[in-house]
Amino acid sequence: MIRQQLAKIRMSRCEDKDKYIEIVVFLDGDRCICEEDSYGHVKDNYGDGLHMYPVLLTPVPDRGAPVFEIEWGGNDRTFTELDFQLKRPVKEGDNVICEESSDNSQDQVKYDYKIKSIEVLLNALPGGESA
Repeated sequence: MIRQQLAKIRMSRCEDKDKYIEIVVFLDGDRCICEEDSYGHVKDNYGDGLHMYPVLLTPVPDRGAPVFEIEWGGNDRTFTELDFQLKRPVKEGDNVICEESSDNSQDQVKYDYKIKSIEVLLNALPGGESA
């Protein structure tokens, strides 16, 4: 099954510009999934640095591409659970906050990111095609 790429977002840590997250959203059959590759952050801490999440991706009409809402949530893994939620329309240059919580600790860490780039194929998004 060939996965169709829907969007890619790159975010840089505000306090450390060398650390960033790149999120790639795919349509995999009838599932919409998200891969998150954290360079210099998750990769250093947890090994592989590539994680997969279920995702809800909704185009935002009348805002002009590339602006959209995205929500994705972590799933249980051996070392950690990452929960990212971005429930408002975003565009390049916006500041966003990602929360990280470990499954063996009550500690929750928040990181400030700035969205550096968004590549999105609006006509490939669920609901983005005209009937």
